[in-house]
Amino acid sequence: MIVRNKYIYEITEGVGPSRLKPAVIKLAIGSNPDSIFENKVITAAAIASRETDTPILTHTDGVGGVELLEKLKVEGIPAHRIIIGHSCDSNVPDYRRSIVDGGAYIGFDRFGLEMFQSGATRVECLHALLQQGFSSKIIVSHDCGFCQRGQVVSNDYLHNNPMHFSRNIMPKLRARGVLQATLDSILRDNPRRYFQG
Repeated sequence: MIVRNKYIYEITEGVGPSRLKPAVIKLAIGSNPDSIFENKVITAAAIASRETDTPILTHTDGVGGVELLEKLKVEGIPAHRIIIGHSCDSNVPDYRRSIVDGGAYIGFDRFGLEMFQSGATRVECLHALLQQGFSSKIIVSHDCGFCQRGQVVSNDYLHNNPMHFSRNIMPKLRARGVLQATLDSILRDNPRRYFQG
């Protein structure tokens, strides 16, 4: 029996009845990127990325991102084709610095999701990275979902509002002296470079 890589199948054939083809591979790991299961998933995602030239977006718990990045690089994935997601859940500046020094993008992608990290701390950590000159290595988002098991999710929560970053976070960064041109570049140029490869 031939087992086909599910990532490759969905990228080339499409997903479900819609047959929409994804533009990114989502790779989720837990807190231990060295488990047998995680290693299988990492290898499958890397194979699919190499064969289809599709970038990888990772889910982490704010830990294990450095190890995951190294594993993907060993598998032949260029670092600039990788986002280490949820990096803003970590309070350790050296963690994020190791990821950007390794060539990957860091996901500041849980704005509004206060249960893991306060918005004030996320703003402070993002501002520190911008002061260090890493604006070109940051991808911002909300990690929001609008549908859960067929149910519409309330937009009462900050993380379910797609305008939260531009309405609430950008003014705080501008108040700290971040230029609008820098914010525009983070929102426009960084995703463009990531997808173009």
